Amino acid sequence: MAGTAAFVESFRHEGIALAKLRHPGIVPIYDIRESEGLIYYVMPFVEGETLGQKLERLRRLPPSETQRILTELCDALGAAHRAKMVHRDIKPANVILEGNLEKALLMDFGIAKALTDDVQETGADPVVGTPQYMSPEQVAGWDEIDHRSDIYSLGVMAYRMLTGKLPFDGASPREILEKHIKEKPVPIRRVNTSVPKNFADAIMRCLEKDPWDRFSTTMELWSELQNVSFFPTNTEIKPSSPRPGTPIKVVAGIAAIGLIAGFMMGRVVYQTTTALLPPSNSAAEAFVSGWLETIDGNDTSAFEPSASVMHTAVDSDESSTPQLSPMQLSQYGAITNRLAGVADRPLEVLRFGNVAIVSGSYGTQEPACGKALFTLRFRGDAWRIMHLRLQDVAGECEPGGTTAADSR
Repeated sequence: MAGTAAFVESFRHEGIALAKLRHPGIVPIYDIRESEGLIYYVMPFVEGETLGQKLERLRRLPPSETQRILTELCDALGAAHRAKMVHRDIKPANVILEGNLEKALLMDFGIAKALTDDVQETGADPVVGTPQYMSPEQVAGWDEIDHRSDIYSLGVMAYRMLTGKLPFDGASPREILEKHIKEKPVPIRRVNTSVPKNFADAIMRCLEKDPWDRFSTTMELWSELQNVSFFPTNTEIKPSSPRPGTPIKVVAGIAAIGLIAGFMMGRVVYQTTTALLPPSNSAAEAFVSGWLETIDGNDTSAFEPSASVMHTAVDSDESSTPQLSPMQLSQYGAITNRLAGVADRPLEVLRFGNVAIVSGSYGTQEPACGKALFTLRFRGDAWRIMHLRLQDVAGECEPGGTTAADSR
């Protein structure tokens, strides 16, 4: 199959890139071989247990040990990121603690992504990763996933190491993935008060939904971890009084100049940062509301070229639900009728970077008959629909947004 051939070629290409990557914190790849239709990496034997196995035994780790493991992983991930490799599956099972010293080694780059421009595009990447550790941008299916996705996954792993719990869990993979996008994790210190505040704050920053709000690099996180202290002190340092004759006016003048300079620097940084971000949540909501008011099954200008549409009924098998193209909207009255009902209810928006998730519901009764989920991307100077999903949740939704029970 063509898709299989493309995957094998990608696996081989990324394996070659990884084989060139040498770092004491990364389990190396010695060779790439193929046998009886299987392609695989040849790697060294490492004695030790995985971090996942240790967490299964102990549930959680002391903050000091967690800090050590994280700093070692930051160093290793930093080397991969500088080589333009994104791991995309950071989790305890992919960290091995070597020997008696339990040095943390990162392994299993099997689904890593090479961020190089010389790789021929073969279509959108499939959504890959482990649901409990996937970043919001992985869940949303971004085309451009960078090293900050690994920082999020590292934060999820650190959260579990410190609290013994995952920040997001659920009865099904879908429930977990939705929480990554929509919910905030319980603060670490509310679960484990022994974690130093600046340590907990650093990990919670890793778990920000918007990649721009996380640490920009693993080295920045590494530096923050070096400032964590596990030795509380009750000593209060009081400022000393100025010596007689201290030129207060001069000091005040220097402080004023410092404040002005700091203000100007902050102003420049603020302007630079906001220039990189797309319009606000309200702009994304206005885009969807405007499109719903003038919906035309023959007009696909609001969609990206590779956009898809899905409709899942209550009694249907989701695995067999077809992916429709925007061009097919006019052929499916069930979809357009339900979309007309979405405009009558309030919308919720969650935006991170240049992607926004806009959710709404349809139906004239309470609770709602179904849910609609728009995944938008801001490209150029406008929002575009990447994916549109409608899911009936209460009986069979009749045209016009009512349930079958309501229509009787």
